[in-house]
This record gives sequence, structure tokens and C-alpha cells, in this order.
Amino acid sequence: MSFKRLICLYIALGCVTDLHASEQLHPITVTASRSPVRLDHAAGAITVISKQQIEQQNAVYVSDLLQSVPGLNVSRQGSAGNITQVRIRGAEANQVLVIIDGIEVNDPASASEFNFAHLSAANVERIEILRGPQSSLWGSDALAGVINIVTTKSLENQKILVKSSYGTEHSYEGGLKYFTETEKFKLALSGNFIDTHGFNIATTGQERDGYDNATLNLNSELYANQNLLIGASARYTNASNEFDPAPLGVPIDGFGKIDVEQIYARAFINASTFNERWLHLLEASVTDTSNDTIDGLFGASKSEATKEKLSYQSTFIFPKSAESPVEQSVTIALEREQERFSQQGASFPGFDPNQRQKITNYSSVAEFRMNIFDRWTISASLRHDDNDEFDNQNTYRVGMNYLLPSTSTKIYFTHGTGAKNPSFTEIFGFAPNNFIGNPDLEPETSESWELGIFQEFFDSRLQIDAAVFKEDLIDEIQTIFLPTSQSTVINNESRSDRNGVELSVRGQLSSSITLGGTYTYLDATEPDAFDNERTEIRRPAHQWSLFANYLFFAARANLNISIDHIGDRRDIDFSNGTRVTLDDYTRVDVSLNYEMHENTRLFARINNLLDEEYQDVFGFESEEFSGLVGLEIRL
Repeated sequence: MSFKRLICLYIALGCVTDLHASEQLHPITVTASRSPVRLDHAAGAITVISKQQIEQQNAVYVSDLLQSVPGLNVSRQGSAGNITQVRIRGAEANQVLVIIDGIEVNDPASASEFNFAHLSAANVERIEILRGPQSSLWGSDALAGVINIVTTKSLENQKILVKSSYGTEHSYEGGLKYFTETEKFKLALSGNFIDTHGFNIATTGQERDGYDNATLNLNSELYANQNLLIGASARYTNASNEFDPAPLGVPIDGFGKIDVEQIYARAFINASTFNERWLHLLEASVTDTSNDTIDGLFGASKSEATKEKLSYQSTFIFPKSAESPVEQSVTIALEREQERFSQQGASFPGFDPNQRQKITNYSSVAEFRMNIFDRWTISASLRHDDNDEFDNQNTYRVGMNYLLPSTSTKIYFTHGTGAKNPSFTEIFGFAPNNFIGNPDLEPETSESWELGIFQEFFDSRLQIDAAVFKEDLIDEIQTIFLPTSQSTVINNESRSDRNGVELSVRGQLSSSITLGGTYTYLDATEPDAFDNERTEIRRPAHQWSLFANYLFFAARANLNISIDHIGDRRDIDFSNGTRVTLDDYTRVDVSLNYEMHENTRLFARINNLLDEEYQDVFGFESEEFSGLVGLEIRL
């Protein structure tokens, strides 16, 4: 393997090159380890959404692509731009680490949660979803899993791509991608714009809640010499969404607006020494966010956060040889991460939300991997976090998988722990006469195991992947109400249970027809104030998806149909504090592509074809029947 190919694989979290199963002898995962490994050598439940699948669906937002992934659930508070949460295996949304081009993008100003509302699918080329605790590799926010998003790095022999679409609700999307390459240098630059009038998210009234989003994305790499690669990536998003105020947790028709600014940047140096057996990665990244809110009832407020990270990683590779069938690697990583948070709002007697806070964390990571005869793979990772605000944490994960090539069978087992640090508002509070922080909070921790099998039939034309998992969450942070009408948070000493089964099937019936589906059973409970078990809100017990893809007109046309069923689930009516049941629903989306010319593509998409009425969050209306048509030109 050439140095350039090796380095491209090594860049943390796949931020340099696109890797497709059809282009590689063995598909690669860049999330299941601190360094890239073969997908069939990775222990754990992993789903990869490829470039082809993304193009077939013509989804406007990444969250639309994630709904069909087993073990994941998506909930959006109304129209485009409003809070969109993604949960993995019943965990909270802020227990899921989201990475874009190697940058950790969870927002410290939003409870360390990533809001998927502002993440367009326009420039996304590959998504990896790793389910189960990954804190021993990736830190606090990865208690429940990791969603790794890789953006476009090349245009397949094209230099410019122009894309535009128009749809219902006066929705417009336009985008431009530019790519250039020399022998030693690559540059990919893209821009995308979304504007929609939206719809009314409240159950009463007629006022529309609109949204606009402008995003710029940059990726570059320079091969300084045969053993040195230097690169950088950056992403800028400026978005504005309207919403209806919710004084009692349920929106009422009125005016509200949030202006969002997100800046993500990363620079790295990657070096190879000792005949490519000792690899080095030095990187620095920054996540900078600003959320400026105007609420028709509560006035104006602003929150800002910055997360700066510096890390060094060293990997020693001991390849197999004629004398030994064993391949081993050892990775050591050191990290320093500092988060800054500020909050501004109107002050009056007894109410002063203004504050500035800072937390610093030092981490050390060790990972060992061993592969025997290309069949047995054993992995182990250990992480120590030294935090200046909480108790120090140790997390670990061990995994083993067995690959039997003669029957195309992979069996894997993992056991590990996770940790999630309290957020800034949980520690320091939001407003003294409303929400009081608890500086004595401890990190949430988890312990879990999973057992899975991946099986192929008929020369890989039929693939079945199944997993069963069990996770115990300890010291879960829960809100309690005080006699003074104020609220705060505490660590619940009882355990919260998350157990379930995940199943996915994909079959290639012919060269033109692909069918598949997924099913998830989830039992997620938490103790209430009286230590009685209750189902956690917005977690359906049953969830399934079906899809069909049909190529026709000599593969120039493509029809894609997806059906997502979300079972009934519990939620809270915050106007009176009672629990309610959200009805189950089935949503059908249809997408069509047609290659009019070698470099011209016509596309269309219909959302909610059957015009199903449903709510992902109690009191918030969801998208009705809608559609778009568009044109893409490659130059």
C-alpha cells in the first residue's frame, strides 16, 4: 500500500478521502478505532451510509438520512431549523458524539448536544454510525455512540458542480462545489443555501415559521514530501429560524427567532517514520457557536461557546510476517480540551442569567489491536480524563470478533463503559429564580455489552445484521422541582436500563432492484422520584423501516422509496406536568433521479407522501405532504 493511500486512511475520522466498499478490497471504518481498520475487523454495531445512498434519497437534511438507521430515533420540534435531536439506543441526544471532518461539533452552549437542524445533506459524502459506548476512544460526549460525517473531497474528474432545487412552502436550495488537484495539493470548496417559508409549528394559528441557512465548507491537503501530510478543514454556518414561543412547554402562535452562527476548523500534521510502522498525528481544532434568541414572551438572550482541542497521537504497527500470522498495533493519544461558555440576557431583581464559565480537561488514551489469521480480532482501549470541575474518570472497552470467510460470517462481542460530563447549565444554572445549577454533580456513567452477527448469502447479494444489547446508566442527571417553585438537577442513584434488539436486512434482487429494511426493539426506563421504573420519553418501543431502490432506463434513472414507522411513545405535557402518549405513525418518502446527460441530473423528492399527521414532540406540528424538484450540473 502506498504512503499516500495509507495516510489518507489514517487521518482521524476519515476527513481526507472517501472510502467506498465498491472501491476497496476491504471496506474501511474510521470510527471504531483511533486509526482506520477493516470494517470486518471492527467489533461493534456499525452502519455506513454511502455516497450512492445519499444521492439516491435527495434528502435536504442529514437527519432525514438517519431515521432509518437501526437503533436511532430522530425527533424535530416542528418545521425546518427547529431543534432536531438524534438518540442512539435510547440515550439522551447529548450522549451522542457528532463529528464533521474530524471536528467534534457538540455545542457546549446547548447542553453539549449537537442540533441536527442546521446540518444540510448537500455536501455530505459518507456517514458512519457506531452504536454503543465509545468514551474510551472519543471522550465524554460518546457515551451512547458516535455519528461521523465526512464531506465531499472530490468531484470524480469534475471541477465544478452546480445544484438548485425549488419546492413546496416556497423552499429553495442552491449549492456550488469546486475541486482542484495537483500532484501534491488538493482543495475542495463548497457553498450551500437554504430558504423556506416553513409552516406553523403551533397547533393553533396560521403564522408560518420560516428558516434560512448558508453554509461554506473547505477541505485541503498538502503532501509536503513522501512522509509528511499537512491538511486543514473548516466549516461556517449562518442560520436563522423562526419559532412559536412555548411559555408552558407547548408552542402558541407568536413570534420567536434564533440566529445561529457555527464555526468549525481543524488543522493537522501527519507523519510516517520507520518504514511506515510508526505513525504520528498532531492536530488542533476549534468549535465556536453563537445562539442569539429573540422570544416574543421572554425577551432577548444570547449564549456563546468555544471548544478548543489539541491532541497528539502515535501508532506503532507490528505487521504480520512469514514467521507470524499475527498483526498488532498500539496507539497512544494525549489530548487537552478547553470549553468556554457565556450567557447573556435581560437582568432584573432576582433574575441575572449573565455568566462566563470555563472547564479544562486533560485526557490520555491507549488502544491495543491484534488480528490473528485474518479471522480473530481482539481490541482493547482505556481512557483517563483529568477534569478541573468533576471527578476524574476512567473508561474502557474490549471487543472481539470472529470472521469465517468460508461462510461470510462475522460474530462480535463488546463490553465497555461510558461517561458523560454535566453541562454548563446543569453545573452553573440558567437563572436564579428559575433553574439553579448543582456544582456537586458527578458525571453520568454507563456499563454495557452487545452481541451481534453479520451474515451474507448468495455471493453477498443478501446481508443480514443483528445485534442485542444491554446498557445500565448510573448517576443519571435528572430535573427535580423545589418547594420554592424553582428547579435544579441531581444525580439519581438508581440505574436506568436500556435494552434492545437491532436488525437490518439488505438484498440485491437483481442488477436493478435493491430491497431492505431495519427493525429496532427498545426498552428504555428510568427511575422516577419514588424509585419506580417508568419509560423514558420519546423512545418508541418498536420502530421499523423499509426501502426499495429501482434502476431503469439503462441505469440512467433511479426510483427510491423509504417507509419509516415510529411506534407510540411517551412524552410530557409541560403545561400540567402529566405524561401523554404520542400516537404511532408511518411516513413514506419518494425520491427520483434521472441522468439527462453525462453531466446533468434531474431530481425530485416527495416527503410524507401519504400526508400523515403526527408529532415527534408533544404540541409541535410536523411536516405535511411536501416536495421539491431540482437540477444538478457538473462541469
